[in-house]
Amino acid sequence: MRLRPAALLLLCAACAACASAPPPAADPGAPAEREVAYDVTQVDVVPRATNPRVLSNAIARRFPRHLRGSGVSGEVVVRFRVDTRGVPQEVHVLRSSHVEFEQPAVEAVRLLRFRPGMRGGRRVHVWMTREIEWSIPRT
Repeated sequence: MRLRPAALLLLCAACAACASAPPPAADPGAPAEREVAYDVTQVDVVPRATNPRVLSNAIARRFPRHLRGSGVSGEVVVRFRVDTRGVPQEVHVLRSSHVEFEQPAVEAVRLLRFRPGMRGGRRVHVWMTREIEWSIPRT
């Protein structure tokens, strides 16, 4: 099949328009396509929480009301990725002693902010695991 010069010109114009179109918006906290998220054991500088009191305060405030008088305590282990801005992303529960503590633990971890992890002198995404202890709040 032979294309006529006018059809060829239209085809090239269409390709140029597609090539110059901006890429779709992405989550600013997500690693770039080729960017790696490292395990905490693979980085030179481990992310460090800059606001650890926020977590303890959030846990105290989020202790499930219906469990306050029951004497129940427990733990939740969460895994999350600290992005290059120091913000937890992709927070999920690995295990927990009581399902009632899971969502409050995820919400509390999302409030944390970190000094980003470093590898080779540059900020990198780092996967971390954290155990959150739940005990009956003092009244």
